[in-house]
Amino acid sequence: MPGTNVTKGLFQSIYYVQLMNGESEEEVFHHDMERQGWSFVDQRGSLYRYEREQEVLEIRSTQVKTMLKTS
Repeated sequence: MPGTNVTKGLFQSIYYVQLMNGESEEEVFHHDMERQGWSFVDQRGSLYRYEREQEVLEIRSTQVKTMLKTS
């Protein structure tokens, strides 16, 4: 997602995302995980599974809030 801006908060595990036209919160989430080197494995309900170098990461749920949206 060229142009997408993802910024980590200073004191909490919060990420601020600025969406560009046509982007969804879920697309940005998956793209950012891939940018960090994680490969999407599967999704079961709100559980997302990713792998990187034989390590498995399970994210039980995400709460994505659209803070900024450009027109």
